[in-house]
Amino acid sequence: MQDVVVAFDVGATWIRGAIFSGGRILFKLRSPTPRISDGEAVSNALVDIAKTLLERAGARPRSVGVAIFGPIDYSDGSVVNPPNHPAERIPVRGPLEDMLGVPVTLVNDAVAGAWSGSQITGSKDLVYIALGTGVGVGVVVSGRLLLGRRGDSHEAGHIVLDYRSGSICGCGGRGHWEALYSGRALQGREGDPRVVAAGIASLVACYDPEIILLGGGLVEAGLIGPSIGRLVREYSFQGRVPRILLHPLREDANLYGAYLLAVRPTPEILRLNGW
Repeated sequence: MQDVVVAFDVGATWIRGAIFSGGRILFKLRSPTPRISDGEAVSNALVDIAKTLLERAGARPRSVGVAIFGPIDYSDGSVVNPPNHPAERIPVRGPLEDMLGVPVTLVNDAVAGAWSGSQITGSKDLVYIALGTGVGVGVVVSGRLLLGRRGDSHEAGHIVLDYRSGSICGCGGRGHWEALYSGRALQGREGDPRVVAAGIASLVACYDPEIILLGGGLVEAGLIGPSIGRLVREYSFQGRVPRILLHPLREDANLYGAYLLAVRPTPEILRLNGW
């Protein structure tokens, strides 16, 4: 029986699970993310998907990587008070370790996408922006994942773009990028390009990336594309605009990131996961 790695990409709308072997996806499943206040419904969905994948592969797992929306409480391996999901707490690491008996590496989903993008493009200074139910961001600076002391330094969807705005974010804050973006989506103007461009320009000023990678549901639907760069220039510091590309792995960006970090965790991921 061969050793494999189980990887998950858990979003507010969909759970994607895959079995990796030698850097390749053997099997992949997608299932709706349970949208109820009981966080264990999400935990149970992850366990069920893992069982199905492993039975199909006829393999035992070497490790598990989970890319998931945040905020993540790394001390107990749970998601706590997520802005885009009704559950107050979603246990992740415990249920999977109990069922599989192998290490489970947790990482923010957009951070996983940033890491896979960095590894594929070879860029050491990169920002990944996932535009879906909310705004997810992952950052690589000088070849290192930027995570911060609690693992939340990449939560750039919550930068304040308009302090006068009445738009309330899912996290409770006012005028956040994610709140303005989501408000326009609810009004039927998905991915208002100027709101997206203003947020991107803010990230360029903060991180000075070589590349911006775009992904997520709106990007996959073709509503936001690399041409956004023309608008970004209007808001950018000194007109600086890095290369803006679609993530080369498209919808598998976070899955590959979860896999890579499960096989070879970075020092930052090791620290946050308590190893």
